[in-house]
Amino acid sequence: MNARLVLSMLAALTALTSTPVFAQEPDPTPAATRAPQVRKKIVYTPRPASDFAFLVPGRTTIDEAAKTLGDTKWSYTSYLVDDIVMLNLGLADLPSLFRFAGDRPVEPVEVRVYTAGHEGNDTAYLVFKKDILLYAHHPVSASEETREALEARYGKKLEIDTELPNRGVEKEDIVYSSHLLRIPGETSFFYREEESRRGSDKQPRVEAKILVSPSCKVLGYTRGDISKYAKP
Repeated sequence: MNARLVLSMLAALTALTSTPVFAQEPDPTPAATRAPQVRKKIVYTPRPASDFAFLVPGRTTIDEAAKTLGDTKWSYTSYLVDDIVMLNLGLADLPSLFRFAGDRPVEPVEVRVYTAGHEGNDTAYLVFKKDILLYAHHPVSASEETREALEARYGKKLEIDTELPNRGVEKEDIVYSSHLLRIPGETSFFYREEESRRGSDKQPRVEAKILVSPSCKVLGYTRGDISKYAKP
């Protein structure tokens, strides 16, 4: 073995054995008497519909939304195909997403979710593309919970798009159909109405107001109020 190599190995070994070892001092407090470590619980104050009135798709930044609305219930990254609006946008199944997209652009978006509604049982979704609000939806106020109330407010006959009702294994599993109620001539927002099919006492109810950028397209709806005539 080369003499110079032997000397260098000896020098390295000497340095390692002469370096002091610093051990962490044990905690003298008995484990039974230590204060338990409890994760601080964040309380999310439910947001009424009026708290979202400042949102403007294509203009409101993610920082402006956070400053006004505060902490989110949760946030995550998802993906959109060609700005097609998915109303409860979840985590993406990327292989399926790219098969669906074909040659159309797929872009990441940040989704921020807030507790909302009269009792905090509902959610509001804000979807940001490149830090700018692309679309959002949130619960409506008590004065906007019926189609009649909206028509009285806007003084116009609403335009309606309908999503055909889903059918489960049993006939009784047809639970609801969903409608998009649009204000004639208005392209920046519409309302979603859900019509229950379980129980005769269930009346159609407007569930949410959806704010959209002009570039957005809504998936799964057909023009016209056709749900009562369609065979599931």
